[in-house]
Amino acid sequence: MERFDEDSGGPLDTLWTAETGSAELQPAPAACLADPPEVRISCLVVPGVGRSPAGTIAGIARQTREASFELLVIAGRDEPGLRRETLARLPVREVRPAEDANPVAALNEAAALAHGEFILLIDAEARLVDRALDRLAAFADLNPEAMIWGGRVEGEDGLPSREACGGRITPWSSACRALGLSALMPDSPLFNSEVCAGWQHDSVREVDVLGPAFLLIRRDLWCRLGGLDQDLSLSAAAADLCLRARRLAAQPLFTPDARITVPPRRDVQGPARLARVLGDRARLVRRHWPRLLVPVGLALLLLWPASRVLALSTAGLLTRRIDRRLGAHAWAEALSGAGTWLRDRQRAPLTR
Repeated sequence: MERFDEDSGGPLDTLWTAETGSAELQPAPAACLADPPEVRISCLVVPGVGRSPAGTIAGIARQTREASFELLVIAGRDEPGLRRETLARLPVREVRPAEDANPVAALNEAAALAHGEFILLIDAEARLVDRALDRLAAFADLNPEAMIWGGRVEGEDGLPSREACGGRITPWSSACRALGLSALMPDSPLFNSEVCAGWQHDSVREVDVLGPAFLLIRRDLWCRLGGLDQDLSLSAAAADLCLRARRLAAQPLFTPDARITVPPRRDVQGPARLARVLGDRARLVRRHWPRLLVPVGLALLLLWPASRVLALSTAGLLTRRIDRRLGAHAWAEALSGAGTWLRDRQRAPLTR
């Protein structure tokens, strides 16, 4: 439900604060109030270290025939930027964020410059399949009540990626992680609900959250939400955006008919990354769980790394596998920093 500022007559957007878990209303940025939109879709190419957006830009330009679009590409501080002929030939704008901006803050800066009816987050290494952007826009037109839409994200082998969508963090899913049930039965929808286990991403489905690799959202909703939470890593910020949008009557909706492929990710489970994941989960628990259940959620969050240390240490002793011992050491270091990541405060710039 939209509310209006009595002084300016403009809409107010809802910002959820971690300290109180409640909503604060602030005037929407002037860029969000442009009427009518100049293009249908503002494509924000999600930044990443070492990722070239050239293929994604070319794919969008070559395959998108029905939906008008603009491209906003975030240039890294140490990157040379796009070639001049690319900037001249395509509707591309380079956005160079502030020196201290993390990837999430950079996306918010780019979104403030957008002129489209919709904002699309798309991975810098995405390859569109069969006019994916047109298909996602058409799906949004058929299901306008959802207000947030996502498409299928595939690996190069054609199998669905967990980056596309997932389930919210619940007391049950947290207990399953803490007790190791989700690791023991990763394909069980009962014990691994956060990744929509048991579903092959082959049907239209309402989901709790969508990932940042291929996410379409109405720009006016984005503005009412105040964009992404810059204190979260990108995946967690996208999940948080969807959960806040649900409180404004949005319903994230997934379609398998709009597809992109992404190259394999190198998932380094070092102590720093594990601490970021745990810190993000602590912030999401505080923000989106009922207040009385937050202590339970934080206790389960502490139990998760402790159980991983026990399981991996035992496996390392029995099998003498060095990777198990290294995994146990990484989780132990992350657990030792619990006093830091359990505190809900602004953290250093993050990467996804």
